[in-house]
Amino acid sequence: MRVLGLAAIACFIVTPLAAQDAVIKGHVTARTGEPLGGANVIVASTNLGAVTDANGAYALTIGAAAVHNQQVVLTARYIGHKPQSTTITLSPGAQSQDFSLESDPLRLEEVVVTGVADATDRRKLGFTVGTVNEDQLKAVPGANALEGIQGKVSGVRFVPQSAAPGSEPALRLRGATSISGRQDPLYIVDGVISRYGVADIAPEDVERIEIIKGAAASSMYGSNGANGVVQIFTKRGSTMPEGALQITMRAEGGVSEMPTRMQFSHHHAWEIESSAGHCASIDPTFAVDPVNNYCLTKQGGRVTKADGIANNPFTVNYDHWDAMVRQGPFATEYISLGQRRGPTNFNASIENTRNQGVIFGLGGYTRRNLRLNLDHQVNSNVDVSLSTFYGSSDNGRASEGTGSPFYQLMFVQPDVNITACCNPDGSPYVAKVPLSGDVANDANPMYELANRKITEDRSRFTGAGKLRWRMLDWLAAEGTFGYDQEGTLYKDVFPRPFYTSSGGPPDPGSLYERTLDGYQYNTGLTLTSIRRLGGSISNTTKLGTLYEYQRDRGLVTSASSFRVGGVPEFGGVDVSSVTPQSADTVIKNVNYFAVTTFDIKDRYTIDALIRRDGSSLFGVENRWATYYRASGAWRVTEDLHIPGVDEWRLRASYGTAGLRPGYDNQYEILAVTSTGFDKLVLGNPFLKPAKASELEAGTNVDFGHGRFTLEYTYARKDTKDQILLVDLPAVTGFRLGQWQNAGALQSKTHELTFAARLINKPGTGLTLNIVGDRTRQVITQWDLPERLYAFGQMPAAFFLGKNRDLGVLYGNHWIRNIDELYVDPAKAALSGPGQTWSRDSVMINEDGYVVRKSTYGTPNERAIKYVYCKKQGASGCAITDNVVQIGNANPDFNLSFGLNFNYHRLAVNALLDWSYGGDLYNGTRQWAFQATRDRVQDQAGKPKNDATCGVVSNPMPSCPQKALGYYGVGFYNGLDANDFFVEKGSYAKLKELAVSYTLAQDQLRRIGFLHNLREMRISFIARNLFTVTNYSGLDPEVSGLAGDPFQVRMDWFQYPQFRTFTGSIELGF
Repeated sequence: MRVLGLAAIACFIVTPLAAQDAVIKGHVTARTGEPLGGANVIVASTNLGAVTDANGAYALTIGAAAVHNQQVVLTARYIGHKPQSTTITLSPGAQSQDFSLESDPLRLEEVVVTGVADATDRRKLGFTVGTVNEDQLKAVPGANALEGIQGKVSGVRFVPQSAAPGSEPALRLRGATSISGRQDPLYIVDGVISRYGVADIAPEDVERIEIIKGAAASSMYGSNGANGVVQIFTKRGSTMPEGALQITMRAEGGVSEMPTRMQFSHHHAWEIESSAGHCASIDPTFAVDPVNNYCLTKQGGRVTKADGIANNPFTVNYDHWDAMVRQGPFATEYISLGQRRGPTNFNASIENTRNQGVIFGLGGYTRRNLRLNLDHQVNSNVDVSLSTFYGSSDNGRASEGTGSPFYQLMFVQPDVNITACCNPDGSPYVAKVPLSGDVANDANPMYELANRKITEDRSRFTGAGKLRWRMLDWLAAEGTFGYDQEGTLYKDVFPRPFYTSSGGPPDPGSLYERTLDGYQYNTGLTLTSIRRLGGSISNTTKLGTLYEYQRDRGLVTSASSFRVGGVPEFGGVDVSSVTPQSADTVIKNVNYFAVTTFDIKDRYTIDALIRRDGSSLFGVENRWATYYRASGAWRVTEDLHIPGVDEWRLRASYGTAGLRPGYDNQYEILAVTSTGFDKLVLGNPFLKPAKASELEAGTNVDFGHGRFTLEYTYARKDTKDQILLVDLPAVTGFRLGQWQNAGALQSKTHELTFAARLINKPGTGLTLNIVGDRTRQVITQWDLPERLYAFGQMPAAFFLGKNRDLGVLYGNHWIRNIDELYVDPAKAALSGPGQTWSRDSVMINEDGYVVRKSTYGTPNERAIKYVYCKKQGASGCAITDNVVQIGNANPDFNLSFGLNFNYHRLAVNALLDWSYGGDLYNGTRQWAFQATRDRVQDQAGKPKNDATCGVVSNPMPSCPQKALGYYGVGFYNGLDANDFFVEKGSYAKLKELAVSYTLAQDQLRRIGFLHNLREMRISFIARNLFTVTNYSGLDPEVSGLAGDPFQVRMDWFQYPQFRTFTGSIELGF
């Protein structure tokens, strides 16, 4: 009895104490009455919240210490719906609060976390943060997570340096920040700074992506942030309904193929035995090729016709394109398992992707991924989050650029059977090309594809942890740790023997290996305060520090001769030919920042930030740099009623961010020689990061009761202290120069986003999303001599100089107007009647070029180069030049149109990308002019020349057919850049098209073996479906294999973009 009495007393005492807690319960539903499982209910200006279960129910308990009968704002949020807030009195005991959320298909009131002090409603930002959500990514999953961004956020541009499977596209946010380098943004994945790319990330794993585009928003990332930031969040199970266990299985399969093909010449300019004895009539020593009927010299070479016109048909035309370019399989399998139960949520996934591509003989790309994310609430004040990822991939690929299979394809003659078998060792596809000595660079691409093996094996591990402690209801501490490790083995093997196109002695083979083992980690600590300052002002302040460490070790080893065949390892090579090179680099950075944001009356926002960075990449005399930001926003319609306008916001931000130097930029570099050291680069202890200052201003207007939204942004970015390799006086002895802070670049960008819910009826919806941008960028300071730059073996066509657009092309211009001829002082001086360059001595030919009448219609006919006076002297022109601007790689504007239509359970998604203007340089065609393989060199389709061609008369004869030298010497131009190969890069491309139908649970229950499924989604998907363009190359989305992909817009024998057709089925349990 005594025990029972004590228990009763204890219960009496405890019960009143427990009653001091506040318990808020309720339901969150859609306006249709459908329960919203996974909705968040939070108390504003605190760290307190709850998540609804599958029935939309929630329960939120607030400790007695925080309950003072005060007024608080309670907000319910759910993806795709407008948040709803209500003010309640926080009192002891239980109370009820239900929410009914309105649909928000345009996601006008989304919350973002990138670049801000804490999760923030987009309507209260002083700068833009682009978002791509799970629904957008899910409609047409890309080959990697990045591909899901294209066409969905204004100011974001993609271009592939290579479309080979497994390659990662280049990404630029707004205008360029670097004159000499790339424009890649900072990537962050689940809090881990990613230095090793994001090609490993499966798009099915991604929950959302947030993008900040320049220094006006990215100042929080300091010397890492000038190119903007892309933050990727993978699925964690946190948005699932309470108690739900969800399994998703997805399989996709189909084929990849080329939508276009290269066009070649099908006629030649060699003499043939057109009638019995013809070859002997030219030269009695000539023989006749018994296979292809060519006239052959005693040495076995072919004989060029006297007129040099390529109008003789080949005896046979093999389709080399079809032999080398084929359909390839594409397949993905994906399984995920996720749950949210009580204080814990998790999501685990496994993915396998195979993409063979479209080139014969290549293994293609295979990726295998495992991912596990886990969140756990230890108690009401402490949360723990863990993320792990492991991925491995192997890629069988081909070389690209000079000497690659696409290069060889441009030279091999159409009467060569490239599929013929075999070589003396039995290897497939005969390497010897008949009469190869007549054509430079002639080779059989099939032989290389079948026998040369290039592989790249890669492994990746990423781990992250986060501990969040809510010290007080208004103060939270957070510690983070992120780790990223990569290992790559690249191997290139020429077997022994490796035969040549000439049929000479085979090469003993070679081996090249490049290994990279790198890891980096970042660890940080933040304190976040969220407080109300009076009744109408709230403040969020965050203080933080971040430490970064990166170590990369690489080894490159090559050997030029195998002792035996069939052993592609260094143990089987001639030891004397082995050449190893190694590198071991360590980078350390430490950063501090503070950011504060004031929300005044829910209508005015003021934000300020400062960051201090120290880095081992900076010169020893300039180890620290400071960055800052100030921004503000005004929700105009909270003060003014404007008929028809739901929300109007004005915003502006000014901020600074940096670009870190490369690892070796500050150091003195010497090369070891047989006699000592060769001085290459002089060190610079004063080297600083480049500094970008950006002003961003814009407005957002939502109208039509949530059906329409318009966003406009103007951004001006000035990046000073560019990091450039500057020439030094010869007396210093350093022949490559010194990395210095020299030069400045300015870019101006206009961005526009318009979204409309055109149809918004029960069961039927049609949404249009239009994003567009226009960017102009000018070099405002240039402390180096103006000059042309070349990358690899590409023509030197890229000009850098003060007040010049970044991305301009320079080269020779072929005169199309006779008046242009006399800009050259020398020609103007000889332009009188009867003189060498008189007006009646030249004409405009059928192709629109100015030529001399005396050479018109002869093998010596050539277009004439433009020459101008570059520098005037006291007595006339002192210096002439023939290199002028011939193009500009920057498009006039870019627009993308996204269309989403749904009718009950049927959905159609499409994305059309339109780029207008901008010039491309087609170097792939230029080099092929050597071999008379370009389509324009085929003269058979033109009217025949008059018999009097070559004779000056009045009128002049008609001579439309041109000889070999007109193209192969004239426009080929020694492979120097010229405007014959500059083409407009405008295009409209249907990048995505998906048609899907979803079977819901009520339908599946009627099918016996599917009754356990939650849903089933069946889709047809097409990527890069078709392109409308006047560009003569394979694809206008092309860039050089070296240099900045957005400025070096040169077609140069790259792996071309291809399209895929697939079907997919997705099962939800």
